[in-house]
Amino acid sequence: MMIIRETKAEDFEQIYPLLCEFQNPYLQKKQWKRLFEDLWGTSPGYCGYGMFDKDRAVGFLGLLFSERVIRNKLHRICHLTSWIVLPEYRGRSIFLLQPVLRLPNVTLVDLTPSREVYALLKRAGFQDLETHMRFLFPFWRFSKIQIQKEAMPEPALQKVVSDHIALGCFYLKVQTPSGACDLLLHRVIRRKAPFRVAYVLYAHPWQIFQREASGLCKTVCKHLHVWALVVDERFLNHIPIPFSVQRKLAWPRVFRSNSLSPLDIDALYSEFPVLNI
Repeated sequence: MMIIRETKAEDFEQIYPLLCEFQNPYLQKKQWKRLFEDLWGTSPGYCGYGMFDKDRAVGFLGLLFSERVIRNKLHRICHLTSWIVLPEYRGRSIFLLQPVLRLPNVTLVDLTPSREVYALLKRAGFQDLETHMRFLFPFWRFSKIQIQKEAMPEPALQKVVSDHIALGCFYLKVQTPSGACDLLLHRVIRRKAPFRVAYVLYAHPWQIFQREASGLCKTVCKHLHVWALVVDERFLNHIPIPFSVQRKLAWPRVFRSNSLSPLDIDALYSEFPVLNI
């Protein structure tokens, strides 16, 4: 008999063989296990929904819950992640999504949908969040931009920074000619590729990042020993930046919200830092 139920930490070992079906060589067991942990104390008591046929896990949809203060108001956000269903059960995939759609007062986000998931979420009322990302490459130029190495984040940002440093992210306060800019970055290194970039999870204010993007890129790439910064295009407002390349996503990132706009939603508390992807 097939059932759909909430999944908790004790279900990890049963679901882990299913997650291995993604065949991602860069994801280790300890990283997958993070999906089943209450990393930030904001979990409602479960970490997703599982589909079980008798004692066998045949489907899983991970949920990463977080709480963010945006425009002076507390918002609850849920990132969908690692949605997988064995081929013979995919006709029932929608049953994993149905309880998620009933969550009250929650902004739902999927940053990495597949073709099938994208089509399903669009039918469920999700909107496109992002279609492109931009790679910013450093080039030599004189710059007055400096990293304030011992600077502390503002009180309102301290928990966010602490939560992400625990996942291996980097917090930088950068002083530019236009003013100070807070950055949270997630570094992705793939030695076999080879591939070394830093994804900008958060920047404040984005206007300073846009204005000083070239100098910021040079300084931050040198500090983190990466080849490029990666930014979702909506945060750059399509402005021209020297030595940058726009890349279209395979499938758009999507969201569903009654209270937040695309510019309010970033990759903090998402699968990017949690799974190191």
